[in-house]
Amino acid sequence: MKTTALNGKSREEVGKKDSKALRADGFVPCVIYGGEAPVHFAAEFKDLNKILSTPETFIFKITLEGKEFEAILQDSQFHPLSDDLIHMDFLAVTADKPVAVSVPVTTTGASAGVLAGGKLQLNKRRIKIKGLIANLPDFIEVDITNIALGEAVKVQELAAEGFEFLEAGSDVVLAVKLTRGAIQAAADAAKAEELEAK
Repeated sequence: MKTTALNGKSREEVGKKDSKALRADGFVPCVIYGGEAPVHFAAEFKDLNKILSTPETFIFKITLEGKEFEAILQDSQFHPLSDDLIHMDFLAVTADKPVAVSVPVTTTGASAGVLAGGKLQLNKRRIKIKGLIANLPDFIEVDITNIALGEAVKVQELAAEGFEFLEAGSDVVLAVKLTRGAIQAAADAAKAEELEAK
């Protein structure tokens, strides 16, 4: 899993008044859980916004006044009206402790069903997995080459090496759906075959 750096400043005061002042200065209140005690800090909005603008999942090396913490993003909170980022929760990680993360789903290949006029429907853009940090992939890749019209790929059909899926095995990850165009094309082909047979 990719690693990215994040600089912040420790917080002495953690009340609403302090949080409001931080946001006014372009900072977002954050906290790291999972250690001996929660670590409160603030990071610049512009740095955190870059994180939110990508679907990738990272291990963060968070530097606070010379101290370094490794963590993954656990939760982001937004203002209900303005939709502005107002708080972020991180979870401290260690090499020997399994963690649960959500990673993006990507596809490879050209689906036979899509080439036949179907439409690829991605039901899960992200999948929850659990394992040691060293074993967690950046994404889950699904080869759709042999997926025909009307077929689907379920979680239980995906390969997992060194980690486990936290989603139900019967959950559909993606499917190739029949479109009106594909249905019409199939009907036209059947009609043409019928006429040729006469």
